[in-house]
Amino acid sequence: MLEQELIAAEIGLWPVVTGKLPKYSDALINRAMRIQKEFRDVAKKFGEISKPLPMPEATILRKDYDKVVEGLNTEWDSDVVAENMAQWPDELYAMVEMQLLENRIYLQPQVPTQVPFGSFQMTLIEPSDSDKARFMWQANLVDRPQRFAELFLAGALTQVETALMRTLYPALFDVFLFALIDEIIAAAMDNKIASWEGGWKRLAMSNLLGVQVDSFQNVLAWQTGFEEKTAGRPPNPGRIELAEANQTDLQKTQAR
Repeated sequence: MLEQELIAAEIGLWPVVTGKLPKYSDALINRAMRIQKEFRDVAKKFGEISKPLPMPEATILRKDYDKVVEGLNTEWDSDVVAENMAQWPDELYAMVEMQLLENRIYLQPQVPTQVPFGSFQMTLIEPSDSDKARFMWQANLVDRPQRFAELFLAGALTQVETALMRTLYPALFDVFLFALIDEIIAAAMDNKIASWEGGWKRLAMSNLLGVQVDSFQNVLAWQTGFEEKTAGRPPNPGRIELAEANQTDLQKTQAR
């Protein structure tokens, strides 16, 4: 699961919209695999900074709204799909196609539509600029999930982004969550947890976990309870410290 999420994160939104994958290359796969390190680096940076960072830039501009919506409302060309299958390894293509379809299915009902109040003809009118902006906000997150971590650093993460990440990129979400918890544990062991207690940091963790965080000691208690509940389960594919025995097929292939 993690591999398909990372590759989808690297290739971005337009394959979701058009069904066209970029040309397969080892460089693309290597860039995708490095995304987990980006999330771990953000987790470390979160512990070091005292003030929120600037908002991340958008990758899909608002002027592309019509193009994105048109693509989401258009069926994928079967010839294009067949062409994609020829250039990608079968096992990778199947995983990535599944992720692209999941992203597409998630975005389609998010496209804003408006019906005049009291209208019996159900005539659609142009969505408002704010509705378009909310949709493009999510499209940007599908295009570049690293934006999720950057929003976290900016103290601008909301439940909307968290819900999208938990749904579409759950293994990558776990990479980020466990990296943050590891940083919190390290800070607690070094008696530096007080440096995490800024109000904006507690709010950021509350939005990430979906529970109110009054103190980062609560996060440590949550982690303890989580580990007790999941004891004996198979290793989570989103864990960062993957031992060689727990490597995925793709990682084993790359290591050869």
